[in-house]
Amino acid sequence: MTFGQFGSIYLKTASTTITAPTSKLITAITMLEETQFADLEAKDSAQSFNTDAGGAGSGGETLGSTQVFPRGVTIYGKWKSLSLTSGSVIAYVGV
Repeated sequence: MTFGQFGSIYLKTASTTITAPTSKLITAITMLEETQFADLEAKDSAQSFNTDAGGAGSGGETLGSTQVFPRGVTIYGKWKSLSLTSGSVIAYVGV
């Protein structure tokens, strides 16, 4: 049950934070238009890239606030919460 079987969250409002339900995580994020993240908080920054660290392995970079994800891209990981600078997304809830 890792790819959205527990529901989804739609977000299009900048500076609004969405948080995964208790004991769940955001496991995938699909960009509905060009999107920039203000904050992307990983469950474990050693596993999923975010605005604080580069993610699994070595050599990955921290997600910068100027990074633009194009429409149609889906990213996978384990995040607790996110907020947008611009764009709109569907965040899928899993474990």
